[in-house]
Amino acid sequence: MSESYPTVGPHIENKDTIEKNMWSVILALTPAVIAAVILFGPYALYLTVGTALICVVLEIPFLRNQLKLRRPLADGSAAVAGLLLGLTFPPQVPWWIPVVGAVLTILIGKQLFGGLGNNIFNPALVARGILLLSWPVYMTSWITPFDAVTSATPLEGLNAEYVSLFWGNVPGSIGETSAAALLIGVLFLYFLKKIDLRIPFAYILSSVLTALFLGVDPLFTILSGGLLFGAFFMATDMVTSPVTHFGAIVYGVGCGVLTVFIREYTIYPEGVTFAILIMNGASYLLDSLLEGPKFGEVNFLKRRFKVLGAVTAGTIIFVLIVYSSVFLLDIENQNLNKLFAENIYLQEAKNYFPEVESISGEKSDQVEAYGYIFDNEQKLGVYYHVKTGGFNGPVDQLVFLDTDYRIVGNIIMEHNETPSIGARINEDDFLAQFIDITPENIEDSLAEIDLISGATISSRAVSTGISGIYDLLDTDEQKENVSEEQYMDGEYSGAAAGLNDKVEVLVKVEEGKINYIEVLNHSDTASLAEPAFEEMTEQIKTKQSLEVDTVSGATASTQGLLNAVKDALTGQ
Repeated sequence: MSESYPTVGPHIENKDTIEKNMWSVILALTPAVIAAVILFGPYALYLTVGTALICVVLEIPFLRNQLKLRRPLADGSAAVAGLLLGLTFPPQVPWWIPVVGAVLTILIGKQLFGGLGNNIFNPALVARGILLLSWPVYMTSWITPFDAVTSATPLEGLNAEYVSLFWGNVPGSIGETSAAALLIGVLFLYFLKKIDLRIPFAYILSSVLTALFLGVDPLFTILSGGLLFGAFFMATDMVTSPVTHFGAIVYGVGCGVLTVFIREYTIYPEGVTFAILIMNGASYLLDSLLEGPKFGEVNFLKRRFKVLGAVTAGTIIFVLIVYSSVFLLDIENQNLNKLFAENIYLQEAKNYFPEVESISGEKSDQVEAYGYIFDNEQKLGVYYHVKTGGFNGPVDQLVFLDTDYRIVGNIIMEHNETPSIGARINEDDFLAQFIDITPENIEDSLAEIDLISGATISSRAVSTGISGIYDLLDTDEQKENVSEEQYMDGEYSGAAAGLNDKVEVLVKVEEGKINYIEVLNHSDTASLAEPAFEEMTEQIKTKQSLEVDTVSGATASTQGLLNAVKDALTGQ
């Protein structure tokens, strides 16, 4: 006796079956599989077909009734989940990663919830999310496919980067790089009327608008990473996406906004996986809140306005809470970012000045940061952190110069340039061209720089940053800050009032630089004053200046020390 379930009418007959829909998706993904094999080699075939077959085998124990009907592939959902997962792998991921991913897809993502139709989250994305968190190195190690742009027809600027993204000549997951192959599959589903375009269109449009709002290249946003793959083949999963029309649109918008925000503000450069998983969890809520009129309902509009009002009020409250939190923490974050950046500068400086002991941080409206590099006795050089406009956003570079203002090192700290093309500005051969540039040869040296074919804008961003540094060296303020000796050599003593009594100091100057400060006598509380004195003396020696801040908690004592040093030096 077959099982029956009571449902609410009216019903509309449809000849579609789960099997037809699943096999349509498999056929639609075939161009992406072919492109993956062409771009990345035969191993891509194992990653895709192999993962799909493993998923099918793993699901056999859960499909006893269907197997009795001689349907070894059952409804095709396991094959689709495995194929989707396989297309998200990097080209050289170890063979065991697809095996683990298949187990996670079937057991955790699907059968743990009760099988097809009961799972809350997209099974393939559940597996990919766990793999990304567990083995991030394996899951984000890309290789470059054959370079059809720079070898055959070397294009430059916008065309080269966008064309490479469209055809797939960029590093990335094997099924996500070629937008052309994905769109062929989408057209196939569209003509078969197997795809509802509300979700992917809402996904793509909201991604573009969010990118524009954040100042990110919108075309690069939709062509790069797995956004198109996720929008058309992952977010549209029938089980885990809303069924109501308005709910589907809101779901797609949420996916698009979250994808761009995760890319820009988290450690994960690709936000598609986590964005869709988050919105999968909201699907039931969206359907409940945004469902259309029920059969025979007359107060639909009244109910809709109540729902929209509640959602709007909740969104406003959430935004206000987030904004307030960000505002209150902004000053703290700025201080932490400054300390973090200066630590990076110090660590990188050791590559070019092994004897470095400390660095200073100076203020400037023209650059992100600059300062001086010291050992225990003298200044070794100067560093500049400059930011210039590249192809897809700012290019941050850290430049080190010796005391003659000769470039000894150049590092690209951060950029958003296209992988395999614009990203080549980070290669040693390109950066080596800037080494040994001096104020005397700056113009001739920059004129002889070999720009990267297909990445002219990115290359020029680096040159512009270097040129800007030497422009700053010509200003009176910079000359005064970086080159003048201020004190006469010798030993000097001084005294000034501290918290309880006088603070007496000994100051030594060699080669025009303050290299020794000793507190000879004081009557302030030792546990508070002495650590503050040590911190203050280090500040003075590092900056070679008396323009330093007093130490919080020992203000009177450190102000006394500062006045005593000033007394010693001005009494020369």
